[in-house]
Amino acid sequence: MLTRLSVKTISNHSTARVVAMRPFSIVNDLYKKEKVEEDRFIKDQEAIIAEKYHQLKAAEMTENTIKNASVQDEHLKMQRAALLKAAFEDISSTLLKTGDKISKEGAKNIAYWKLGFKE
Repeated sequence: MLTRLSVKTISNHSTARVVAMRPFSIVNDLYKKEKVEEDRFIKDQEAIIAEKYHQLKAAEMTENTIKNASVQDEHLKMQRAALLKAAFEDISSTLLKTGDKISKEGAKNIAYWKLGFKE
């Protein structure tokens, strides 16, 4: 910091008196600039961390969704197989009562038709 001193000589000893105290304006400007840059850097880092967090959460949710979807898919396949088996048995019992005969492929097609499934 730069200060201006006024020196007076009174009798045998000198005294110093501060006339004006004016710091370099560059120092204040640099401090303000550094503070702004630090704040900007911190905000950027926080944004990067938040983005990584959101990406991890999205990946985790996607992974959970895929697991849930595969579990649901397996459950639906098991349900479909059970329904087809029940329909096939119903067709077979009906054919036994009437004495008619049909191929397994034909019975399968009728079961699909009865349930509204497509191959």
